[in-house]
Amino acid sequence: MKICITGKPCSGKSTAIEYIKKAGYNTFIADEYVHSIYKVNKPGYNAIKKAFGSKYITNKEVNRKALGSLVFKDKKALTKLNKIMNPLIAKAIKNLDDKKLWFIELATYIFYPADFANLFDQVLLVFTNKDWKQEYQSKKFNYLKKIPTFFVDNFKKSKSSIFNIDNKISSAPSINVDIFVDNSANKNILKNNILKICKSLNQHNIK
Repeated sequence: MKICITGKPCSGKSTAIEYIKKAGYNTFIADEYVHSIYKVNKPGYNAIKKAFGSKYITNKEVNRKALGSLVFKDKKALTKLNKIMNPLIAKAIKNLDDKKLWFIELATYIFYPADFANLFDQVLLVFTNKDWKQEYQSKKFNYLKKIPTFFVDNFKKSKSSIFNIDNKISSAPSINVDIFVDNSANKNILKNNILKICKSLNQHNIK
């Protein structure tokens, strides 16, 4: 079973995956994987060299500072970068052992869900109050205490909720969200709820 953990920048998804990792669960962190394939002669390194030129590599690895500066200022370059890297990340995720329970931190999923279609059994969205959209405030979900029970009881019959990560951006895709985790309070509450969910998923690793 593969669980995608995503959210907007600074939502707390990285903190969540660290709690999961320290608790002994299998984790895959996309940024760490990308850094590993940015090393010389690795797939990411070769792809960046081909697409962006020698200015964005060194003799050891991709020059992440230079590349980051480029894509921060140029949306077309950012789109180009994601179209290069997302298939490599998706391939690595696909190759993870399906017999195990994996928690996969993937920030880019909220913007490019189609690049990771059919890879995940469930999508977990970490959010804060400032991320929350009006259309969800009326939904009758108990997002915190009842999430593990809700997930298990409705694993096969529930329909995912549709969440648009930013309604102000007309091109922003909608994503299917199965589990919501509120990170509006403090880290201890986030930790407790994340670990409750992990425990429930581990006990009900349904195929």
